[in-house]
Amino acid sequence: MIKWQDSYKVGIDMVDEQHKVLFDIVIQTEHILNQYAYDKYDSIIELLQKLKEYTIFHFEQEEEIMIKANYNKFFEHKVLHTDFIEKLEELVGGVDIQTDDEVIKNILIFLIEWLTEHILKVDKNMAKKISDI
Repeated sequence: MIKWQDSYKVGIDMVDEQHKVLFDIVIQTEHILNQYAYDKYDSIIELLQKLKEYTIFHFEQEEEIMIKANYNKFFEHKVLHTDFIEKLEELVGGVDIQTDDEVIKNILIFLIEWLTEHILKVDKNMAKKISDI
């Protein structure tokens, strides 16, 4: 399982704090996966809605920083954000009363892979470029 580490820091305090919240949501997803309860539907929907809302907020904040810094890869970065939200909406749409642990596991894998890849490569690069300005 993933947990927040200093290696994920991008160097912009607000962004790092918001990334920590996203990691917390991933951890909550793992907890749902490990529950022995048969009906996880309400918990999954609640978690995915929370993730979607917080992610939209976070992306708006991050994009505002990029605009203020006149970041030259803003639109490329924004497309990645948009794609993530679309994928998240697809995942939410795929959850129903019959949702099982395999679906939750796939959501968890997607979240971990996307978050780590995006933070370690895209966000760190963005933060470095902004700090160089």
